[in-house]
Amino acid sequence: MKDKAFMKKMHINQLRFYISGMNLLTWDHMKTNDIDVEGGKVSNFPTSQYWTVGLNLNF
Repeated sequence: MKDKAFMKKMHINQLRFYISGMNLLTWDHMKTNDIDVEGGKVSNFPTSQYWTVGLNLNF
């Protein structure tokens, strides 16, 4: 395989690529798009999406 030949040429013993996500697909039923941070209503804040991307190399 070309992958193993490339890894051997670059002196890489192990390679791991990963992607992780949280709240990637959400539906909100907010009645207003007006978000007031000083309003005190936590339910007015939209849900945030989080992405984690990483690469582990062992030589």
